[in-house]
Amino acid sequence: MKRVWIALAVLGTIAGPARAADVFEKVGTFDGQFLKIGIGARAAGMGGAFVAVADDPSAVFWNPAGLARLDTDKTSVMINHTDLFMSFAFQQMSNVMQ
Repeated sequence: MKRVWIALAVLGTIAGPARAADVFEKVGTFDGQFLKIGIGARAAGMGGAFVAVADDPSAVFWNPAGLARLDTDKTSVMINHTDLFMSFAFQQMSNVMQ
């Protein structure tokens, strides 16, 4: 019986730290998720695949080179406000004047 307890104690000291390391496997992957909040309803409807077709004022966020494709005859304004969890609010405004 004494050998069984010693074997269990040895296995516990080996397996304990190995399981504890799993808690820290994905360090740094959760913080900053709010930075992935997209801008604009059209981009959200496309699932964020908007970089290649960014041709409205949200191009400031998605792909600044898309600003060159905006209509030169008018001024474009985009205002976004999002209320998220725990009183976290996100606002964005882009004003593109040609």
